[in-house]
Amino acid sequence: MLQHSFRPHLEELGSRLLPSANPAISIGDVARVEGHSGQTAFVFTVSLSEASSKEVSVKYATANASAKARDNDYIGKSGTLKFAPGETTKTIIVLVNGDTNVEADETFFVNLTRPRNASIADARGVGTILNDDAPPPPPGGGCSPDNPCDPLPPPDDYGYLPDYGYFGNGGPYEY
Repeated sequence: MLQHSFRPHLEELGSRLLPSANPAISIGDVARVEGHSGQTAFVFTVSLSEASSKEVSVKYATANASAKARDNDYIGKSGTLKFAPGETTKTIIVLVNGDTNVEADETFFVNLTRPRNASIADARGVGTILNDDAPPPPPGGGCSPDNPCDPLPPPDDYGYLPDYGYFGNGGPYEY
């Protein structure tokens, strides 16, 4: 199996699609736990399909999905990445806020737009915030699927029942 395959990138020219002479830009996805406090850096890698002899740029911006900047899940960010001639990778760092809220995994996006001297092959990076918070134990303790208990210890070999006396290993026994 070939490690790399040639797949031409297409650019729109009027109503026609033509093979692109420019490199293609793509962004990777990131999945990490958020942590219980502070901030965790989600590092998105943006790559060119090949080095360019020209400066390449692309705009980026975060976008809400189930994770929301306004809910303080992550810090929204936007800007422009610039690739100098010969460079093929850049990174975008989005800070995710840790918490102790029990919630499902959440996602947000980093969208790429307005490329210069390149086309976009993959315009959306997905950031998945993995929940790392355990639910609290049920009131009064107890066991549940989310809060399993250790197995009970084996019963003692000997015991005492008021109406029958001591028992165990073949008992009951009178003393």
